[in-house]
Amino acid sequence: MRHSNFYQQYRKLEALEREELKKAVLAHGGEFRFQTEDGENVEGVQMPIVMAGDSHWESNCDCYITRVAVVDGILEIYGYDKEYGNEEMRLDDVEFGHLSYIIDEIPETNDVKDVTTEPPVCEVPVVSLCREDISDAGYDPEISDGDFQQVASRIGKYLEWQDFFPQFLENVREACAYLNIKALDDENE
Repeated sequence: MRHSNFYQQYRKLEALEREELKKAVLAHGGEFRFQTEDGENVEGVQMPIVMAGDSHWESNCDCYITRVAVVDGILEIYGYDKEYGNEEMRLDDVEFGHLSYIIDEIPETNDVKDVTTEPPVCEVPVVSLCREDISDAGYDPEISDGDFQQVASRIGKYLEWQDFFPQFLENVREACAYLNIKALDDENE
């Protein structure tokens, strides 16, 4: 069954969430501890619980987060299995949407009270598609709404895959050709 492509949207949200967590940690000097090096809870701070895991685990589970650090620009998250562990380890995989639980527990500083990240300007939609565009690209614009939606979807994928803004009509041509939509030149033959 056809459905929206949520994967790319999830990835964008997760990237924003990571950037905001990095900002929160950097506001505290590059590391924030929920637990001391001796395993004692930091007073006035609650240890977040997130669904996470290590690459060697069979599956993710509820984990206490002990500290978060930014090392050479890379976000590192440490914690332990809530049920069976208390030995700190680096957690490789935190479930989608759970990074914000960590941010929720990091207090403001005098200088940083908000780590909200605006999406980059390159993510603002700037292209619309109409049937005239399909005709301008040399294809029959009299297609079903489903085919029209497929052309638009393919163009969106082309835009995601490229690091630069491609030529719009070339993308329309590629999408129409991929979907075997009849070219206007074919009518004259």
